[in-house]
Formats: sequence, C-alpha cells, structure tokens
Amino acid sequence: MDKIVSFMNEKVEPSARKISESDFMKIISSSFTMIMGVIIGGAFFSLISSLNIGSYQEFLTSLGVKPFLSVVEKFTTGLMGIYISFSFGYNYMKVKKLDAQAVGAGLCSIIAFLVLTPLAVVEETSYISFDFLGASGIFTAILIGYIVGMIYTFCIKKDVKITMPNGTPPAVSDAFTAVIPSVLSISAAVVINALCVTFLKTSATEFIYNMIKIPFAGFSGNIMTLVIFSFFISLFWLFGVHGGQIFTPFILMLYLQNGIANQSAFASGQSPTHILTFSFFLITLIGGNGGTLGLSINMLLFSKSKRYKTLGRLSIAPSLCGINEPLLFGMPIVLNPYMAIPFLVVPIVNVLVAYFTMSIGIVSVPQIATYVIGTPVLLDGFLVCGITGILLQMVLVTLSVLIYYPFFKVLDIKSVDEEALLGVEEALLGVE
Repeated sequence: MDKIVSFMNEKVEPSARKISESDFMKIISSSFTMIMGVIIGGAFFSLISSLNIGSYQEFLTSLGVKPFLSVVEKFTTGLMGIYISFSFGYNYMKVKKLDAQAVGAGLCSIIAFLVLTPLAVVEETSYISFDFLGASGIFTAILIGYIVGMIYTFCIKKDVKITMPNGTPPAVSDAFTAVIPSVLSISAAVVINALCVTFLKTSATEFIYNMIKIPFAGFSGNIMTLVIFSFFISLFWLFGVHGGQIFTPFILMLYLQNGIANQSAFASGQSPTHILTFSFFLITLIGGNGGTLGLSINMLLFSKSKRYKTLGRLSIAPSLCGINEPLLFGMPIVLNPYMAIPFLVVPIVNVLVAYFTMSIGIVSVPQIATYVIGTPVLLDGFLVCGITGILLQMVLVTLSVLIYYPFFKVLDIKSVDEEALLGVEEALLGVE
C-alpha cells in the first residue's frame, strides 16, 4: 500500500494536477459552467411543457399556454451552439488574462460560428435553420471559440492591433484593438467554409459534425467509457486527488450533446433515445463520488461506535445532496485501504445497473441534459427520468448500503474496541 501511495503522490498526482490546472481545462470548465443556466432553464421549461400526465397536458392546452412554454426550448438548447461559441471565446480570453477583449472575442466567435453554419434555401430565400445551432453544432462552436481566442491572443500579445493616440478613452481604444483580430477571425471562418463548400460540397459545420460524430459516437455510446471514467474518478479520490475536477470536463464534452438532443426531443413530444448523458452520470453519483450515501446510511443505522454514529448524523444530510467531503476526509475514505474496494465498486455497479434497466425499458431514458448540482437524491432522479428515476435510485441506494456494509463493519468493530480501550485507560487514570 505504501508503494502505491508513494507512486500516486510522486508520479500520478503531479501530472493530474497539471492537467486540472492547465489553461485548456480551465477554459472547458469555465465555458460549460457559464452555459449551465441556459441548459437548466431549458430543462425546467421542457419539464413544465412536456410532463407526461394526460390531465396536466389537457390543462395546459385548455389554458392555451403550451405554445408559449414550448418555444423556450428553441431558444435555450436549440441555440446551444451560439451560446457555447460565445462562452469558449470569452473564457479563452479570461483565462489568458485579456479581460478587456473577452466580450469582443465571444461576439466574434458567434459571428464565425454563424459563418460556418449551413443556410437552408426555400424559394430562393436563405435562412439559418435550427438544425446546426443546437446539439449538432456544439463541436463546431467549441472549435471556433478556441480558434478565435487563439487569434485574439496572438494579435494582442504580438501587438498586431490598431494603436490609438494617448488620451483616447479606454472603451474606444479597446474597440479599435479588436478590429484586426476580429477581421482575421471572421476571414478565417469565411475561408474555411469556402474551402469546405467548394471542395467537399458541404458546409464546414456539417463536415466537422460528421468527422467528429463517428469517433465521439463510439465513445459516448459505449457504456464502458463511462465505467472507466467512474473508476478513475474514485481511484484518484482515494489518493486525495479531486478526480471529478479532472475528468468531469471530458464527461461533459462526450455526453452533453446526447443530453441536449434528448432534451430537445422531449420538449417536442418525441421519445429521447440516448441513454448515456451527463444527467445519467449525475443520477448515479448517489451521495457524491463513490456513491457514498449507502455508507452514510450504514453509519446512521448500524454503527456501534460513537465515532461513526456521530459521523453518520453529520454526513447524512449533505450526502442526500451529493456532498460527501465529511466522509472523504472525516472518516476518512482518502488513503483508507478498508474503503478502497466499495468506493471503487459502487459507482461502477450504479452505472451498469442504471444502463441495463434503461436499455431494457424498465427505467425511462434521461429526458433533460443536466440539473442543478446539489439537488436531493430521488428528486434529481425524478427530474431526469420521471417516476422510474425515483425507483432506480432507491435500488441504487439499497445496493450501496449492501456493498459498503461489510467493509464499514470491520472499521466499526475496530472503532468500538478502540473506544473501549480508551475508556479503560481513562478509568485507570481516574483511579490514580
């Protein structure tokens, strides 16, 4: 065990920390965090508009409000590509400490993204359809946000800009600073799209989508990919490294598109088709990383030792909302060989059970892309999968309790013996 700990601390932890603290990861994390409000807002109105209860739908129709509720999805998840292009261009500049040009780079990213988006033609009239502004345009939006950010950063740091005379108001000076990088960014988008249309007979967005869709579909549609992510998140946490911070951005990139597609389908009255989404991953994290709600329940109900009974009382409420730092560092689970097996196994079991029950139709496929982190267990299951989501999470909690129990009892018995020994020592000291 000591050799493993030493290897993780000397070799793995520094590399993991470099990845989590890299500009690339900061841009991805900040950008997806920035648009979460849009996704959650869209999910909220999708649920209100499309909740599959006959009498409720009749009530909405009788009031005449359903069309007004349904249109929200069009301008939230339906325009996700636009929001992501802005957020990536904006956050690229923020991470590079070029805040004055962050908004300009974000707006320029939107322009470049729209330049790359295919136009639909009806009776000689061109217009932008929603087809590639939502889930299908996400990868183009990410790519163009990075490219624009790189061009802006290069121009500003190399002083390729229009310099105004001293005394010019900062707002005017910043506006002229953005002229050259804006022109270069939009020109790059025009050239890329022209080359794709001329030689590939397709728009740049369609080309990028088709090129990325095949490998990403292989990863995002494969349950083993999520199993591997779940395993490494727990493994890193066991050694005190925030596994979620390292791997969650990659999970978002892989699975958010599936969730947005499901949410759009659900809002339009169609059946969602993607099982593996970011919200699927979230509802399997019952109690936080490691699926530790079962451990909290064991402590609360079955502890014989004062130590773990007290920790169970303290940890149960946070665990219900997916917060398990009291267990990770208070038990602790970190660097605890007794807890390693269940901490690694429970998340994998949760993912596999959830996937199996959805694939055979017992549990509904996720209908929203994501939700507010910290939503209590069972409520989050209901938001994502309806009533069947609640039943699924009840099963997962039960499995978590059963898997953690024998490992926890070893520590509990050990703690009882230690407390008894301590009591004897205190009694002897009292006699003396």
